[in-house]
Amino acid sequence: RTLSIREAATFAGRFATVLMQAILLAVVAMTPGYAATALAEEKTRDTLILLLTTPLTDREIVLGKAAARVAFVLAAALGGLPVFGLTALFGGIDPRALLVGYGVIAATAVVCAAIGLNAAANTDDLRAALVR
Repeated sequence: RTLSIREAATFAGRFATVLMQAILLAVVAMTPGYAATALAEEKTRDTLILLLTTPLTDREIVLGKAAARVAFVLAAALGGLPVFGLTALFGGIDPRALLVGYGVIAATAVVCAAIGLNAAANTDDLRAALVR
């Protein structure tokens, strides 16, 4: 049995929604821990003191580490774009919804990174930061 054009478009729309939700779930699951390790590893290795001797401010150090971790997570999330491209061949995917979905993913990654960095800043070691 072959799919009609309407059925293919409906499938593509549902598949895109599920894939977007899976990417969002992955971002929520991995970003806080990944961001927390950025600062907690510096504390554990006793290299944070060396970073503080540079001309960078405390804020620049933390934001730089957060930006690097968020950029990595977003690059991983963008790995789903080729799948969306293939799925778009079936129709049923609104490009604006795709942009909004990736905007939500980016905003979620930033918030989750902030949560992870807050946990790392308020604890002494990596294990405690990951548990928080």
